[in-house]
Amino acid sequence: LTFVFTLPEFYALYVQFDLHPEKVVFNKTNVSGIRWFLWDSQFGRFASSGPITRSSSDVLFYLHTLLWAFAPWCLLFYYSVYENVKAIIIRKKQREYYSFSGGIVLLLLFSVSRFQLPFYTNAIFPLFAIITAPVCVDRLSHFAVKFRQVGLWPYIILLPVAVLCIQYFSHSGHIAFLIADIIIFGAATGLLLVKNDSMVIKTFSLACIASLFANFYLNTVFYQELSDYKGEIKAADYTNQKMFDPYQNYVLSPENNIFQFYSKKQVSIMSPDSFKHFKPQYPSLFYVNHKMMGILRSMHVDFKVVKAFVDYPQENIQPVFINRNTRKQVLDSVYLVTK
Repeated sequence: LTFVFTLPEFYALYVQFDLHPEKVVFNKTNVSGIRWFLWDSQFGRFASSGPITRSSSDVLFYLHTLLWAFAPWCLLFYYSVYENVKAIIIRKKQREYYSFSGGIVLLLLFSVSRFQLPFYTNAIFPLFAIITAPVCVDRLSHFAVKFRQVGLWPYIILLPVAVLCIQYFSHSGHIAFLIADIIIFGAATGLLLVKNDSMVIKTFSLACIASLFANFYLNTVFYQELSDYKGEIKAADYTNQKMFDPYQNYVLSPENNIFQFYSKKQVSIMSPDSFKHFKPQYPSLFYVNHKMMGILRSMHVDFKVVKAFVDYPQENIQPVFINRNTRKQVLDSVYLVTK
C-alpha cells in the first residue's frame, strides 16, 4: 500500500525532473527527482552527503533540545526511559514495547544524523507522551515520587519567568493578550491552590498551567511580533493587492522561499542572467532576497525597487532578535523590484 500510494509522487518527480535532465537543480544538471526522493532527501541528510548539508552535528543535540521542546515533561520522560531500560535489562515484562522501541530508536537515529533541526522530533512526541504518561499517574517508589515533583517545578517557575523576560526585552505589543493571559492562568492557579489539597495533583496541574501560559503568550503576542519581521510574507501580501492583479510575479532565486506560498498568483522562477536581459511585455514584479540583491548590484543590472521589507531570515529565534536593542544585528531586507 505504501508503494501504491507513493506512485503519484514518483510519477510527478519523473515528469518534472527525470524527463528534463537539462534543468539546473542545486547548481547541477541531470538531477533525478526520484533518486532525491528515495535517497538524497533521507539518507543523504543522515550522512550529510546530499545536496542539502550541514557543516556540524552534535550527538547530544536532541537531549538538550527536548528540555524546552518537550517541556514541561522532559525530565519525567528521561526518568521513564531509564525505568524502561532497567525493566528490559532485568527481563521484566512490559505492557507494550511499540512506543518505547519506536520513539527511542528514532531519537537515536536523529541524534547520530549529520543533519539536525529541532522540529524533527515533533513526529515522535506522541510516542514520548505514551512513554512518559505512566510516570505521571502510576504508583511510584518514594524516590520516583520526589523526582516527579522536582522534575516539574523548574518548568513551573521558569516558563512564566521566561515569558516575562521575553516581554521585557522584546517590548512586544498586543498587551491586551498578555493581560488576558495573566488573568486567565493566574485565576486558574489561584483556584487550583485553594480547591485542591493533593500536592501531586497541584504540581501536575501547575505544570500544565505554566505550559499553557507560555504557549498562549507565544502564539498571541510574541509570534505576532515575529510575523512583522517575515519579509517574504509581507511582500506576498503586498502583491496580493487588487492594484497588482495585472502583474506577473517572479522570484529571482531557485532557493525555497515562502513568498511563493503566500502569493495568490502563480510565481515563476527567473535566473539573474535572464533578468538582466529580460524585457517584460506585461507589468511584472520580481521578489529579490537580500543575497540576490547583492548579486544584481554587482552585475550592474537596471531595475527599480518598488518596496523593501524588513526580514528576519533565521529559522531559530535567537536571543539577539528577542532583545529589541540588538535586533537590527540579525535583520536584513527583501525587495519587490520591477524593470
